[in-house]
Amino acid sequence: MTVIVKDNKVDAALRKMKRLMLQEGLTKEMRNNTYYESPSEARVKREAQARSRWKKKLRTMREHDSK
Repeated sequence: MTVIVKDNKVDAALRKMKRLMLQEGLTKEMRNNTYYESPSEARVKREAQARSRWKKKLRTMREHDSK
Protein backbone atom coordinates (compact mmCIF):
# COMPACT_ATOMS: atom_id res chain seq x y z
CA MET A 1 0.00 0.00 0.00
CA THR A 2 1.40 3.37 -0.98
CA VAL A 3 0.15 6.83 -0.08
CA ILE A 4 1.84 9.83 -1.67
CA VAL A 5 2.29 12.98 0.43
CA LYS A 6 1.79 16.08 -1.69
CA ASP A 7 2.91 19.57 -0.62
CA ASN A 8 3.82 18.31 2.89
CA LYS A 9 0.15 17.61 3.68
CA VAL A 10 0.81 14.72 6.03
CA ASP A 11 -2.62 14.93 7.70
CA ALA A 12 -4.44 14.39 4.43
CA ALA A 13 -2.16 11.49 3.51
CA LEU A 14 -2.71 9.91 6.93
CA ARG A 15 -6.49 10.16 6.55
CA LYS A 16 -6.25 8.59 3.11
CA MET A 17 -4.06 5.76 4.44
CA LYS A 18 -6.48 5.05 7.30
CA ARG A 19 -9.39 4.98 4.85
CA LEU A 20 -7.54 2.54 2.59
CA MET A 21 -6.66 0.31 5.54
CA LEU A 22 -10.31 0.21 6.62
CA GLN A 23 -11.46 -0.66 3.11
CA GLU A 24 -8.97 -3.51 2.83
CA GLY A 25 -9.71 -4.77 6.33
CA LEU A 26 -6.12 -4.40 7.49
CA THR A 27 -7.01 -2.82 10.83
CA LYS A 28 -9.24 -5.75 11.78
CA GLU A 29 -6.59 -8.22 10.66
CA MET A 30 -3.89 -6.43 12.65
CA ARG A 31 -6.10 -6.42 15.74
CA ASN A 32 -6.77 -10.14 15.38
CA ASN A 33 -3.08 -10.99 14.92
CA THR A 34 -1.68 -9.09 17.89
CA TYR A 35 -1.31 -12.35 19.83
CA TYR A 36 -1.84 -16.05 19.21
CA GLU A 37 -5.33 -17.30 19.88
CA SER A 38 -5.78 -21.04 20.23
CA PRO A 39 -8.56 -22.70 18.21
CA SER A 40 -10.61 -23.34 21.35
CA GLU A 41 -10.34 -19.66 22.37
CA ALA A 42 -11.39 -18.62 18.88
CA ARG A 43 -14.41 -20.94 19.03
CA VAL A 44 -15.48 -19.59 22.43
CA LYS A 45 -15.14 -16.04 21.11
CA ARG A 46 -17.18 -16.80 17.97
CA GLU A 47 -19.91 -18.46 20.03
CA ALA A 48 -20.08 -15.50 22.42
CA GLN A 49 -20.41 -13.10 19.48
CA ALA A 50 -23.17 -15.27 18.00
CA ARG A 51 -25.03 -15.23 21.34
CA SER A 52 -24.80 -11.44 21.56
CA ARG A 53 -26.07 -11.08 17.96
CA TRP A 54 -28.98 -13.38 18.77
CA LYS A 55 -29.86 -11.47 21.94
CA LYS A 56 -29.77 -8.19 20.02
CA LYS A 57 -32.04 -9.67 17.36
CA LEU A 58 -34.49 -10.84 20.03
CA ARG A 59 -34.49 -7.39 21.65
CA THR A 60 -35.29 -5.68 18.37
CA MET A 61 -38.00 -8.23 17.60
CA ARG A 62 -39.62 -7.64 21.01
CA GLU A 63 -39.49 -3.87 20.52
CA HIS A 64 -41.22 -4.15 17.16
CA ASP A 65 -43.84 -6.56 18.53
CA SER A 66 -44.68 -4.29 21.47
CA LYS A 67 -45.48 -1.32 19.22
